[in-house]
Amino acid sequence: MSKVASEDDLFVVVIRDVTERQAQRRALEHQATHDPLTGLPNRTAFMRHMGSLLAKEHGQRVALLMLDLSRFKEVNDTLGHDVGDEVLREVARRFTSQLQGSALISRIGGDEFTVVLADVERREVIESLCARLLDSLRSPITARGVAIEVGVNVGIAFSPDHSRDAKELLRLADVAMYVAKRKGSAFEIYDRDDDKHTVRRLGMLSELRTAIEQGGMSLHYQPQVNLKTGKTESVEALVRWRHDMHGNVDPGEFVALAEATDLIRPLTDWTLRQALADLASWNKRQVELRVGINISARVIQDVDFPRRLETLIRETGTRPAQIELEITESAMLVDPERARHIVRSLHSLGVLIAIDDYGTGFSSLGYLRDLRVHALKLDKSFVVDLEARAQNRVIVESTVQMAHALGLRVVAEGVETEWAKRYLESVGYDFGQGYWFARAMSAADCSAWVQRFNDAYPERLAV
Repeated sequence: MSKVASEDDLFVVVIRDVTERQAQRRALEHQATHDPLTGLPNRTAFMRHMGSLLAKEHGQRVALLMLDLSRFKEVNDTLGHDVGDEVLREVARRFTSQLQGSALISRIGGDEFTVVLADVERREVIESLCARLLDSLRSPITARGVAIEVGVNVGIAFSPDHSRDAKELLRLADVAMYVAKRKGSAFEIYDRDDDKHTVRRLGMLSELRTAIEQGGMSLHYQPQVNLKTGKTESVEALVRWRHDMHGNVDPGEFVALAEATDLIRPLTDWTLRQALADLASWNKRQVELRVGINISARVIQDVDFPRRLETLIRETGTRPAQIELEITESAMLVDPERARHIVRSLHSLGVLIAIDDYGTGFSSLGYLRDLRVHALKLDKSFVVDLEARAQNRVIVESTVQMAHALGLRVVAEGVETEWAKRYLESVGYDFGQGYWFARAMSAADCSAWVQRFNDAYPERLAV
């Protein structure tokens, strides 16, 4: 039997306004799942989203793109983290503007972003998106009045093709991204054959750092013979690393590893210091040589590099004109204006500049005119087949004619036969470098070889 309320009954009603609490909860949830710098979803939100997509029984094909910015570390190192933050915010805005539909973009840390696309059936969709993301960074980003150019490498992995686990899929996309960096390509799709290289890369990274810091690297020198005088006047410094387990590591592998990390600066500084020390030692023994030293694209964008080099020249007592810095054509394209400024600073020190691997990049006569380049080094791919390929001879001859018209000296790499050596002499090349003359050798062996070779000059003339 129900009780009917009477006048004497007392009710207590508690009313709470939870609007503010709900707003606080939403704010906390947003903070926990979004990057405070760019406003994009963070790693937590990304993993939740991936988990939800991959958990579906009849899951669709999911594409995961790992995006890593190139040349971004130089921005932080040279311009500061405040400028770097501005660049990241603009990159996030540009990337987001290229996405359509339900694609999710996240910033998962540092200069790494991810994009997730569901229901991907055709590879063309991914290729089109990668092209748009790349194009979005074509124009420089202006931050604090500085025009900054950054690029992006993309690694791609698919579910269920490669994995159904979110963490594993992220790792596989990361493997593909590093392959893209190594190859210099815009994007790469995961390939199981690349995984062994990644394991080796991770192990070698810390070992390379240790080798640089504790004297595990060495320099060898390959002579460059003056084809007009018949004497050796210059050598190229080539860095070597003998690994305890892997033996002699290909320079292309460990230099690429250094360039993809923060090791390129200490590796370059070590190379310069050792080369200048060897040069000073040769000077004391009256072995007069010029040393060519390879400088990476990242270093030629480092505004502090000329100052460090000036300090090394002063400490070793070498002459600036004995130093020839070899830079590639592509190094000038990262940030052309900054590169020109740094090259001018190097010129003011009195060092020489040579363009290395000439003919393999985006050749531009403009920088040859504007940068007061001392020499061109024709890439060896044009030299090794000279006798068999008439097309190569056309390139070889036109290059030397153009270079001499601009007042430049020309070095031919890859001279491996007497025929090639005599042909290069006949068309006017200034220097030859390659196995026909000598392989790269230690500083002591190189010094002795140069002295023997130059002392024997009168005998060669008599032949």
